Amino acid sequence: LYTDQLVSADLLDTLFTAYVPIPNSDGFGYGYGWAIGEQLGRRVANHSGGIEGFSAHIARYADDGVVVIVLSNQQRTNPQAIATALAQILFEDE
Repeated sequence: LYTDQLVSADLLDTLFTAYVPIPNSDGFGYGYGWAIGEQLGRRVANHSGGIEGFSAHIARYADDGVVVIVLSNQQRTNPQAIATALAQILFEDE
């Protein structure tokens, strides 16, 4: 999704544009399955999910060419917090 070889540039822009504000989310909006906003001073598109016994989070920092994915087989885990901490470690060195 970093080129328009698979999906056109116009469609990528549509996919990663926030259309509906997400209440109580520090400025994030919802757009085509992604929560889109700013985190750690960078644009990010992310999505969390889970089902009994499992949880997951993906954070895509497209401008930086970075994707952080956390998968857990423990429902009590907070994969979003782990993904944010990993991204923070990664971006600290810049």
